[in-house]
Amino acid sequence: LDARFNLKNVHRRLQTVAKVLTVTTFLEDAIRVVLTFSAQQESMVIAGWQNPLLHTFLPILSFIIQFTGGLLIVLPSAGWRPEAGC
Repeated sequence: LDARFNLKNVHRRLQTVAKVLTVTTFLEDAIRVVLTFSAQQESMVIAGWQNPLLHTFLPILSFIIQFTGGLLIVLPSAGWRPEAGC
């Protein structure tokens, strides 16, 4: 296997693919929360959250977390944060 493939190049390509798939998943979920906001609010009621403020706050929090997670993976680290898991 080593003779035919440069393992460092394979590792770099797999790392890039993993980042693209992770960012795509995060951003797709963030967009879905925005596009189905009323359904997200209804799911908070079904899940048992009694406070009406939480019906709005939790989907917004979910959007912020998903979008921020995607951005943190895409933005260059510049040495100030580790790339754990990537």
